[in-house]
Amino acid sequence: MPIQVDRRTLLLGTATLAGATAFSLSARPAMAQSPRVRSGAHTPEGKANLLSYREGVRVMKERSSVNAFDTMGWFYQALIHGIVTRQPRDTFLNAVFAEVPDTDPFRQLAFASVATCPHADPAFLAWHRLYVYFFERIVREASGDPSFTLPYWDYTLGGQQARLPVEFHEPVGNSPLENALYNWARPPGANGRHVRNDRGRNASGQRWRGDTADWTGPPVRLRRPRHQRAGR
Repeated sequence: MPIQVDRRTLLLGTATLAGATAFSLSARPAMAQSPRVRSGAHTPEGKANLLSYREGVRVMKERSSVNAFDTMGWFYQALIHGIVTRQPRDTFLNAVFAEVPDTDPFRQLAFASVATCPHADPAFLAWHRLYVYFFERIVREASGDPSFTLPYWDYTLGGQQARLPVEFHEPVGNSPLENALYNWARPPGANGRHVRNDRGRNASGQRWRGDTADWTGPPVRLRRPRHQRAGR
């Protein structure tokens, strides 16, 4: 089904593009700035950063709920990495921007940035290093934590450290559905056994049935089995 983008959404996206440009310029690090240090996800410092990460992701998801093409939002950042569609990328984007002229700067940005991850390519590591660098800055701004750095997860250490950190699936309030880092599409084991017995609705109105790995919302297909094993 083609994605419908109305004029208001495109105008919001253009305004966001201008804001993102201003952010990238104003947030340019000074040459004398001390290097930032990333911490392991299971260390006290890493756990503090995971809480900031959760808040940053919550804000980014809110931005996307207001305007799916907010460049500082969760959805657009995911689009940069890739899209799950059987259509060629340009076919998808041409459907989205069907009524937008080729000279529109936001359309040009989308064609230049959406689904540009170079898999099976020598640029794979360099691309992801730059992607993570700017993603981290966006999360830092959204979280309100100026010291935030993305914690790393060294699952090769084994034991509890081989498990997905609890901050990704623990309840917020009365349900993990309100945890911005929670993803129902992970295998149940990755989300913690208590999640299988949870009942309730998330912000989108989707309901967890509790005793089955099923949702009443639209189906979502993970792109690769390895994403499931990593607890995407």
